[in-house]
Amino acid sequence: MPLVIEVKSHFDGDRKLVARMAEVLSRYSGPVVGMSFDPDQVLALREKMPGLPRGIIAQRCYDDDTWKKLTPEQRHSMLHLRHAFHTRPHFVAFWVDQLPAPAPWIARNIFGLPLLTWTVRTPAQRERAVRYADQMIFEGFRPGT
Repeated sequence: MPLVIEVKSHFDGDRKLVARMAEVLSRYSGPVVGMSFDPDQVLALREKMPGLPRGIIAQRCYDDDTWKKLTPEQRHSMLHLRHAFHTRPHFVAFWVDQLPAPAPWIARNIFGLPLLTWTVRTPAQRERAVRYADQMIFEGFRPGT
């Protein structure tokens, strides 16, 4: 089973967590991927561990209270995965409730990136994940049951 590590961030440019992750993973031989909402952390994963599969966690808009602490420039770069040519994620994990959406469709169907959904909890979300994504990040049930 692969280890999936979400790199949390304060969106302040601090890359110490990725540096520590690289140090710890240098002694780990199992399958692992890294992902983050913060494009700068995805870029840090690319620079520190270029062979590690990396992904961006995304959604359609960043205008609710959760994202108010970010600068308009930060939010703008996150919209529509605009950073992707720089960060070069290997996959996109997109909020299931905001699918379908143009950016993940383009990432999946034009650029061939696997599309994951988060966090699938209900039967309706499960149906949406099956319809629009390659895999789901789920909670509260066992797939296939």
